[in-house]
Amino acid sequence: TIDDYQAPAMIPMDFRILNIHNFVILDTETTGLYKDDEVIELSIIDTLGRELYHSLFCPTKKMGEAAIRVTGLDYAMLKEEPLFKDEWPKIKKAIGSHKILGHNIAYDYRVTLSTAKRYGIAETEVKDLFRDMIDSKALVAHYYQSRSYKLAYLCKKFGITESQKHRATYDCLQTLQMLRALEHKLVNEGYQAAGDTYDLALIQKEKKQMEALKEAALYGYKAGKSI
Repeated sequence: TIDDYQAPAMIPMDFRILNIHNFVILDTETTGLYKDDEVIELSIIDTLGRELYHSLFCPTKKMGEAAIRVTGLDYAMLKEEPLFKDEWPKIKKAIGSHKILGHNIAYDYRVTLSTAKRYGIAETEVKDLFRDMIDSKALVAHYYQSRSYKLAYLCKKFGITESQKHRATYDCLQTLQMLRALEHKLVNEGYQAAGDTYDLALIQKEKKQMEALKEAALYGYKAGKSI
């Protein structure tokens, strides 16, 4: 299924500071937020915002009211769409050898895995595709302090004025625009590339260490002691 998305005109950008390369951006919309929910829309775009893949899917699970309200999609609109399993080869081809990047990508991975299991697709196929996934939410938090790391909030902070549509391709585009804005900001501020590669495990470890340090500082303050 083709949506009405039109790729914007973008100048190629080297994400030298963020140090992310050879990736595509993926986003999903789903029947809900439970562990057994399934994908009803999936989009993949490249680093110039061009749509590599997009489709809606007919779900086998009833859609939650919240999902209908957020996405504007319901079963009546999706009943003639293809099943996820029938589109799976096209999804794999669109991703190819690229890394998958997404905002809170762990959620997209989980729901894609859940959907694949529902249709008897080998779990290893999903794990292989998402093996080197990049979480833009964690990546931004590593370089930029913000009150919130929700995509809509970050887009507002970086001056991206388009409203979040909660449709897969448009959310992919907003993720890309937000990362381009962050890279541009870091370059303008004279931020020097560290030379290390993106490592989600290291970013999460650093985050836990910072949280532990904050807790220790708070405890010390309450106890009237310095640490």
